[in-house]
Amino acid sequence: MHHLSVRHVPALLNAVGATPDPGLLAFPGLPEDYEGEAARWLAEQMGDAIGIVGKWPVPGTEDDANPAWYTQQLSTCWAGPAWAFLELSGPSLDAPCVLRMYQLTDTAVHAVITTLTRTAAPRTPQTSGGPARVPQRPTAEVGSTPGPR
Repeated sequence: MHHLSVRHVPALLNAVGATPDPGLLAFPGLPEDYEGEAARWLAEQMGDAIGIVGKWPVPGTEDDANPAWYTQQLSTCWAGPAWAFLELSGPSLDAPCVLRMYQLTDTAVHAVITTLTRTAAPRTPQTSGGPARVPQRPTAEVGSTPGPR
């Protein structure tokens, strides 16, 4: 799912309705490992069920000698083959993200799509100050197909 608000991610991940992988729960990240407001908020919401995959310089600081870093990539998995990969576009809770979910059951796919349609309202155009934004609804890439190998 593209152009997704970070605030919708916990509901979508919980919609899968499966037990988090015990191996993921056995090695929780420390709160200070999650850099950036969005990553810290997600870790707080998801408990130990989301792990850090990668950190990147905050957009706009890439060329600095000592750039600020944020947790850009996170992942989770459930007992069985299902897993999800989340890519944050910035450290803020307002930055859109991309959520990819793989190897879900048909029931889980249906639950995620239902949750998405109930929680992710389209963005509305600005009414004053600056150019109007085109409303953009999150697009789904949710399925029961295998992920990359």
